[in-house]
Amino acid sequence: MYHEMRTISKEFLTLTLLLSATSRNYTKGFDGPGRPNIEDDAENNIQTQQYGFRNEAWSAMDDLYVELEYGQRSSDSDAGELAALVQKVMLALDAYLSLAPAADVEQASANLLRR
Repeated sequence: MYHEMRTISKEFLTLTLLLSATSRNYTKGFDGPGRPNIEDDAENNIQTQQYGFRNEAWSAMDDLYVELEYGQRSSDSDAGELAALVQKVMLALDAYLSLAPAADVEQASANLLRR
């Protein structure tokens, strides 16, 4: 049941992102008369990159979870493939965190260490 819900959520997220990207592509960032182009905002570009890296990390983690579930049911799981998926998750998280404000990352790290 959990795997089915995660798959449906991933499919919904993918469809939402595709529709959003398509509408933004067709409008070229136009957000109405007298309003600035949303594609020209530097802060918006950083946020867009952060969202992309976050989504890559989410997708990579989902792939890793699916492989781990498969490995529990089958003896055919490959340790090399798991290592590659872990590396993919770590790279995506590093890219995401590299764009986050340093103070936020430090605060989050401190919060984790307190647990």
